[in-house]
Amino acid sequence: MIHTLDTKAADYIPELGDGFEEGSEGSENAQGLQVADYYADADGEGIYYITYKIETAKEIEQLFVFAGRKQLLRLGKRKAGEVIEGTLYLHFGEMIPRFHSECMTITKIGFSVACEDLTKLKSVGMAAEKLSAKTKIPAIYLAGDSTVTDQTCPKPYMPGGCYSSWGQCLAYFIGESTAIDNQAHSGLTTETFRNEGHYDIVKKYIRPGDFCLFQFGHNDQKLAHLQAQTGYKENLMNYVNEIRGLCGVPILVTPLARNTWKDDGTYNDLLAEHAQAVFEVGEETGVPVIDLHKYAADLIKKNGKEASRVYFHPGDMTHTNEYGSFLFAHFIARELSKLDPLTFAIDVQDEEDFTPDEHTAILTGTSMAAGRKDEQKEVFDAMERAGDNLVAAVEKAKKDAEMMK
Repeated sequence: MIHTLDTKAADYIPELGDGFEEGSEGSENAQGLQVADYYADADGEGIYYITYKIETAKEIEQLFVFAGRKQLLRLGKRKAGEVIEGTLYLHFGEMIPRFHSECMTITKIGFSVACEDLTKLKSVGMAAEKLSAKTKIPAIYLAGDSTVTDQTCPKPYMPGGCYSSWGQCLAYFIGESTAIDNQAHSGLTTETFRNEGHYDIVKKYIRPGDFCLFQFGHNDQKLAHLQAQTGYKENLMNYVNEIRGLCGVPILVTPLARNTWKDDGTYNDLLAEHAQAVFEVGEETGVPVIDLHKYAADLIKKNGKEASRVYFHPGDMTHTNEYGSFLFAHFIARELSKLDPLTFAIDVQDEEDFTPDEHTAILTGTSMAAGRKDEQKEVFDAMERAGDNLVAAVEKAKKDAEMMK
């Protein structure tokens, strides 16, 4: 049964709802899409089979459908009287929300619809059925930083002006054959993902045959002891061996390239060493590697600095908006399908050509979420929005690492 979700409640935590939150004062007048928030009750940890049906009353220029923590399911222009139906799998259990330190049980399965005018919707329906623990549907756990996490989104919804990630759009392509559980969080390193308890959740619920994708590097490189050939590589090795010990299937992903450039106009690849370390771990352990870093870097260099901005949050060199996350999730899905075409059956819908244009690329920025900004992970996350600070931090960590030898 579907319920209306109150995102204005004082105790509302977006990560435990549908991923949307109320915007800052005055945001109701900002240009963007209206959002309808819903949820279904979760009945404990497990894989859920989600079905939805939406009927339009009038023609809709832009319709977006999300489940869980704003995980993209459908998008595109719709005719009046059209019925949009779909299914997907998601895994729900526990998580540690941003700005919290305790593990919390997920009791609501979020579902949301965004369009230019909610009165154009005739009806919205969604149901979530918990499957047997013996289900053969595999879960995919995502471990990583802010470029992987389910980013929360203020209202109104702006595809070009929101924070998003490839982990948030992956269900669009493989959600009908696998159940995603995104445990990635902003500002994390290969070290803090373990130390703060996020990895414990993965270990608690992963079953034989389930997958775990690891993508780190953006924050590791800011610390001397987590340079590519030291703690970073060692930590990835440990994750691979431990997931295998639990009969899971580890897959490594090279860190998403940034839109960073030098003063002379040449591309500044700050993550090349960490990407290479991922390949070395893959080669030494026999674990498959998805080279997201090269794919993104090649695209950015081909398009140039200015043209590449449309795939990133306004003023940001690292964090993607909905366009960038969709693009990079499609790449990840294609690479997964190459590794295991039976498990990762890509559902490429007719709306797959989702690219920025003058009508939909609304470049209105949103501020960083309020919370404990003095924490290392929040400081690191904020650095990605300040070019000079980012480069300085990376260079300092390298120098400190040399002094430690």
